[in-house]
Amino acid sequence: MMPGRARDAEGDGMPVVRSSEARRFEMEGFAVISLAAPSVGSSETALLRAEIEPGRGLPAHRHDHEEVFHVLRGRGTVLIGEEEVEIGEGDTVVVPAGELHRPRAGEEPLVLLAAMRAGTAMITEDGERKVAPWVA
Repeated sequence: MMPGRARDAEGDGMPVVRSSEARRFEMEGFAVISLAAPSVGSSETALLRAEIEPGRGLPAHRHDHEEVFHVLRGRGTVLIGEEEVEIGEGDTVVVPAGELHRPRAGEEPLVLLAAMRAGTAMITEDGERKVAPWVA
């Protein structure tokens, strides 16, 4: 799928990813929507939306680059290292590279907007390293 193209002031094409065209990845307990990544025209940055079901969370993991996420809706917790912190709508979390983390929804869905370097690797607790398709 190629994103739509808009013209900037110089007449060059600029990717526009329509919400109806964004790639959606469904997993058990959560979904990730890829808003910007090399596969849709971004060369340096990945932007994604994570929708986490009530009481569920992403698996604990690390990245080889910093991740920043912002809570768009809901309440929950985020494990950062060994500390669990409550988060809610409007909060922004900066996760340093290499730090174990896991966002988890409370009693309602938790919706996050996350940004990281394109191609950032996800590293599981057991050391498995992969680049998720939503940042590739």
